[in-house]
Amino acid sequence: MIGSLRRRFFSTMGVITLAVMLVSFCFIDFSYRKQWRSTIEETLQLHVFSLLSVSQLTASGLSLPDISYNPKLNTTDSGLWAAVFNSQGDVLWHSLSISTDHIAAPLTGDVGTWSSNEITVDQDQYLAMIYAVQLEIEGAPRTFHFVAAQERSALNQQIFKARMQLLLIFLAIAILLSISQLIGLALAFKPIARMEQEIAGLDEGKLTQLSGNYPPELNGVSSRLNALITKETQLRERYRENMADFAHSLKTPMAIIRNEGDASSTDLNNAIKRIDNAIEYQLRRAVISNHSLIKRGTDFTDILNQVLNAMKKIYQDKNIVVQTHIPQPVTFHGDENELMEILGNLLDNAFKYAHHTISISATTLSDSDDNTIHICIEDDGPGFHQDDTEAIFQRGTRLDNRGLGQGIGLAVVLDIVDQYQGTVRASRSRLGGAQFDLSIPTG
Repeated sequence: MIGSLRRRFFSTMGVITLAVMLVSFCFIDFSYRKQWRSTIEETLQLHVFSLLSVSQLTASGLSLPDISYNPKLNTTDSGLWAAVFNSQGDVLWHSLSISTDHIAAPLTGDVGTWSSNEITVDQDQYLAMIYAVQLEIEGAPRTFHFVAAQERSALNQQIFKARMQLLLIFLAIAILLSISQLIGLALAFKPIARMEQEIAGLDEGKLTQLSGNYPPELNGVSSRLNALITKETQLRERYRENMADFAHSLKTPMAIIRNEGDASSTDLNNAIKRIDNAIEYQLRRAVISNHSLIKRGTDFTDILNQVLNAMKKIYQDKNIVVQTHIPQPVTFHGDENELMEILGNLLDNAFKYAHHTISISATTLSDSDDNTIHICIEDDGPGFHQDDTEAIFQRGTRLDNRGLGQGIGLAVVLDIVDQYQGTVRASRSRLGGAQFDLSIPTG
């Protein structure tokens, strides 16, 4: 449970961290591209100002030197070029870095203002800054457009390089954050994992209380659980005592009624027997462990030996041979009184009807989900018909005519096993008599 909670928490934190880092990455990338474009535009503006500083007015117009101050403007395909246009869009001058006169620039904007535009020259994309000036030549105002352009590929390469660096930085941050979260989660969930282990120990019967050595945040939970466990145990024991007193108080008046009643009255005897059956059946059902918060660990062999010792004394004149096969320790995760009730009823039937031999086997089998206790009790008695395998578990049903008992023992066994979500099955034994197979989950 703690592992699943830790995984969900880590997954949630991972998604949140990833979302925050993605938003941060996009924001930083946008800011960087905006800043880098602004830097390029400022550089191009400086180139335009440099051209203006070397421009000379002549009678025919505007004159600029062929060799520019910037080596890139004199180098072919350097990625940087400059040009001057008249108001009709004709090229009056261009730098040596561009070899064509077929340059088209969007000559928009007012005189004395800057405009930023994308220009395509020979299928190459350029970012251009355009500045319009108006000069007096021979008494007439004329407008000139100074253009400086930088190839976009250089800008794109710089942005790509910056993105890769930023990505590596964010990847390193993500790894460090993940490691920090794992360490933090391990430390934060350590007390909860220890509490889960102690609760499992309570369920298995290894512990009776939770330890109090917990952080302040969990002290309240552990103390309340301990108080609940103590209260439940006390209530359960008081409940058992009250039921025992109730059974005793009912059985004595019933015995008097039976002895003082008309022995020849069949109807009266049947009514008394039905009342006796109902009282004993309901009292036995009342102590089934459905009320228990904790399934205590009970050693199967100890309870079996106690029941066998009692049965051998009761049926000592029969000289029954009991064969047991328990290859490994078996722990019943429940109340020992309920296990004694199960074994007592089944072994009482086995001793009652067996001729010579009773076989008992028990083992714990593991599967992918949980462990299960398997118990098998067989005898070499007369057994029962295959059609009666379900009827014998019904309250008050008897398959013999001896008149012994009240026919509720197997019904009580079925009730107890059902409370543990187990199964009990009756069949013919290989010894010739009855066989009862029980499967009880340990969880």
